Formats: sequence, C-alpha cells, structure tokens
Amino acid sequence: MPRKKKNAKPVNPTARTTRVYSLILVVSGILFVAIPSRIAEVLPYYLFALMLLHATLMFYRGMKTKKRAGRTGCLIDAAVSFVLCVLFVVFRERSSDLAVIFMAIRTAAVVAEYVASIGRNRRDVRAIVGCVFMIVINLVLLAKLVTEIGGSVETQVVIYGLLFLVQGVAGIYANLKDAMPGSLFGRVIMRTYAAEILSGLMIAVVGASILLPIFEPAIETFGDGLWYSFMLVTTIGFGDMTAVTPAGRLISVAVGIYGIVAVALITSILVSIYNESKDKGDAQSRNNSDKNN
Repeated sequence: MPRKKKNAKPVNPTARTTRVYSLILVVSGILFVAIPSRIAEVLPYYLFALMLLHATLMFYRGMKTKKRAGRTGCLIDAAVSFVLCVLFVVFRERSSDLAVIFMAIRTAAVVAEYVASIGRNRRDVRAIVGCVFMIVINLVLLAKLVTEIGGSVETQVVIYGLLFLVQGVAGIYANLKDAMPGSLFGRVIMRTYAAEILSGLMIAVVGASILLPIFEPAIETFGDGLWYSFMLVTTIGFGDMTAVTPAGRLISVAVGIYGIVAVALITSILVSIYNESKDKGDAQSRNNSDKNN
C-alpha cells in the first residue's frame, strides 16, 4: 500500500522576508562594529537603504496580513519609514538626526512587541525574563545613541551596529522558533536557555562599555569599553587596556565570569547538536537496515 502524503504545513508568506531582513541586520551590525571608520563615511546612504528596505517589508507584510489590526500597524510603520526616506533625501544635512529618529521608532516598536509578548506569556517566567532582557538592552543602547548626537560619528556607528545585532538576532531566533518548533537546533536552544544567557551577556557587555569610561582613565570612549569587554569575554587579553580602579576591576570580574559561562554555553550547544544529530543518523541507519533485512 502506498503511504499517504502528509498535508503540507501552511507557509507564512512573510516569514522568509522577515528572516532575510533579520539576517541583513545581523550582517550590518557586524560590519558597523568591525569597521566603524569605513562605515562612518557612507552612514547616511547605508541607513537610507535600510529604511527603504524596512518600509518595503512592512508594506508587503501589511498587504499579506489578514487581521485588520496587524495590517493597519504594518501599513502605518511602512508609511512612517517612507516619509523618513523622503525627508532623508530632502534634508540631507540633517540625515544623522533623521537616522536617530528612525532608530528610535524601530526600537519603540520592538519594545512594544516584547511588552505584548510579556502579556501573552504571563505564566511563562522564562519568556518574561527573556523579554525583559531584550527591552533593557534595546532601551540602554537607544539612550546611549541619543546622548551621542553631535558627538563622535564612529561611536554612533558602533551603537547602531549593536542595535542591529540585537534586533537581528532576536528576529532570527523568534522566526526560527515559530517556523521550526520541532527542529533539532530549536530544541537545543530552548533546552540550554541560550537566548536568555546570550541576552544577559549582551547587557553585561554594553553596560560595562558605558560604565568603564566613567571610572577608568585608560578607557576613554564607549568603543574602547566595548573592545575591552570583548577581550574579557573571549579571554584574549591583549594587554593594551587594563582596569586600575576598584570599580573598574569589579566590573571586569563580573563581565569576565559571565563571559566564561557564555563560552561554555556555546560549546555545550555545539556538542549537543552534534550528539543528537549523530544519534538521529544512527537510528535512521538501523531502521533502514532492519527494513532491508
């Protein structure tokens, strides 16, 4: 008897575009943090392209969404982004201010989504903790970006990059969780509390990058604090910056310990994925050999 084919699972028409947009945010964030001086030269054009892409995505999502409230929200978001794009072209000399406005609107929308998620998951402590982590990190980065208006462009680029990384990774994780709840990767991520621990690491790194320039004379800027925190988390320790004050050393110890936990987490995720995929492959091989016999 031929086996009956299982009904295909309906595909969300906006899921793929959302993943692509989130991936673009992650790649943009890496570029912004890695080469801020180069990005600073083309920052207005890069942000304009990102705004236009976001507006197009929101318009497409609004046209595909069946619920009236969701459709209205997406179309309003698209309209605001389109208006900012037009203003970006007309008032080029104020492009940095318009970019901050765009980032503030996007961050406010992201925070609103997490607040709504907390309301939907009132009984899930883990989901609430993860949402609170993401709200805090987004608001801290946005506040730092606002305070840097009129200051160093490279510092602004780094903050933009961190916001892109946070929002892009969160978008990919949420989309993956909804699209493939039974996948191997999804099960491992949920079981190891990876999202919560990595969100906490991001908060620790950003918080240390903001506090260290206040206490440490050798760490003068936010970018220097970010570089120093990166060395702590990865345990590289080039030695070009050191903490000499009691407050700076206390922050360094806290971030360093958390970094060790996060690195161990990443190792455990890779080992778990390898072991489970290997066990799954062995089980399939045994089943195939039993059928042949």
